Amino acid sequence: MATSSVAFAKAVRTGARDVHVAYIHTPMRYAWDLDAYLGGSSFPAPSRLAARTIRPALQLWDRETARRPDVLVANSATVRERIRRLWGRDAEVIHPPVDVDEIALSDADDGYLLVLARLLRYRRIDLAVEACTRLGRRLVVVGDGPELAGLRRLAGPTVEFRGFVSRAETVDLLRRCHAYLVPGVEDFGIAPVEAMAAGKPVIAFRAGGATETVMDGVSGVFFDTQTPSALAEAIERLDGLSFDRAPIRAQAERFSRAAFRRKFVELLEGLGVDRGLYAGD
Repeated sequence: MATSSVAFAKAVRTGARDVHVAYIHTPMRYAWDLDAYLGGSSFPAPSRLAARTIRPALQLWDRETARRPDVLVANSATVRERIRRLWGRDAEVIHPPVDVDEIALSDADDGYLLVLARLLRYRRIDLAVEACTRLGRRLVVVGDGPELAGLRRLAGPTVEFRGFVSRAETVDLLRRCHAYLVPGVEDFGIAPVEAMAAGKPVIAFRAGGATETVMDGVSGVFFDTQTPSALAEAIERLDGLSFDRAPIRAQAERFSRAAFRRKFVELLEGLGVDRGLYAGD
């Protein structure tokens, strides 16, 4: 059997004759990265205290249940390293499937910078808001979450918050943006790959999944310090470069659904799993 897990699914118990392949998006974030999750966030004091109180028990449970799957598959090299460090196990790496065929290559450019994200502290959307406010650059933030009120207080008149939008509007925003911003550390990061599918360059903090998807100078640029100034400098640096949309699109296609399926089938075949269980999926 196969499970897809960000916390609990990997813990399912299987029979002795079953092969359990667990696709891991990350070890339980609020067990292991709680300080980054809560630091500077708007969560109330009782919630912070409760989270820190139960953290040791969550870490123990997460590590113990990580022994149950027969095979672990990480969604990025970043998550593979985290699995090794926190769980003491190795994992295969298969990047998530991105529906690049849904997003056509675009030469439209309305000049705005774009972020699509759940508004949580660790995603560091504050850096994008502050950098664009300083530069007077238009920034469109799509998504909702507990940091929205604080981000609104930081934002100048060039920053707009769209909240939840439909998938059709999301695709349209991707196709008309100037560039996509990744100010935090992503486990993988599907939205930046979607932006690249539209031929849009990505400006990303040099860490996490972005280092596996973005090619510096080809499909985007990196910045090395998580400060508004460093991100602002990266935005201005990108504006001075010329990007070819076709190689950006080609980079995105490395993470297509077809590529994901091919790699997962190869893994299952190598494990000797009955092809009849997955050949028609």
